[in-house]
Amino acid sequence: MASGAIGLHGTAARAEDALDMVGYTLHGRGPKRVIVLHDWTVDCAGDYGMALPFFSEDLMTLALVDVRGYGKSKSITGAYTSAEIAEDVRQVADRLGWNRFSIVGHSMTGMAVQKVMAVMPDRLERVVAATPIPTSGFPLDADSFAFFESMAFDDDAFRNGMHALTSGRYGRGWAEFKLAQNRSSVDPEAMKAYTTMWSKEDFSADVAGNTTPILVVYGAHDNEGLRQSATGEAFRSWYPKLTMHVCQSGHYPMMEASVDYANAVQDFLVVE
Repeated sequence: MASGAIGLHGTAARAEDALDMVGYTLHGRGPKRVIVLHDWTVDCAGDYGMALPFFSEDLMTLALVDVRGYGKSKSITGAYTSAEIAEDVRQVADRLGWNRFSIVGHSMTGMAVQKVMAVMPDRLERVVAATPIPTSGFPLDADSFAFFESMAFDDDAFRNGMHALTSGRYGRGWAEFKLAQNRSSVDPEAMKAYTTMWSKEDFSADVAGNTTPILVVYGAHDNEGLRQSATGEAFRSWYPKLTMHVCQSGHYPMMEASVDYANAVQDFLVVE
């Protein structure tokens, strides 16, 4: 086991001996091994801080991995692609000695975990993609692309983005909370670069027919382009072993509906 930063309600873990190894935190001691990735706006600590208490430490061991430019990996640069995230996941699993594991991704890493499905299906037991970008990407026109890139640096743009991803259901406190999370844990250049990954990559042909069981968690009040009505048919066409669950949330079910989200994810991953 690696050693380093204190885990969230769990064991300390961090890859210290390889400068390009992404950082992670271990939580729990259960037999089900799960790698967890965060979304585009915050690291794992920020993304899962509210939901983590509702995952059983006796049933699962979670490795909460920060991708390049975020949290424990904030100083690590890279190409910022789904293939790079998949390779970093492989390295973390190898370091932990996990030949077989499940994986959870959120939003842009909900897309990236599908890349993991494509490149190492023999190592995956189950997959959860929470409010995911589909493998075909989330195409944006020039103005929209520029807006999302600007969220990495422009505070007002970031606040507006947080309201857009939650259907404007919350007040200023929500946007300020998310902004503070982001500015304290994310390299803005990395965040800007990942915009290209989640908006322009398309590896849908590589996952079509993949038989790894996958749960897609939707937010009923997410941006319209990411709701079940918008992407559900595509996921059905790709994955014969697909399960869907809808939380009464926007784009952040692990924060907005943390108990329901944790229960749905755990029930799917821990199969007798």
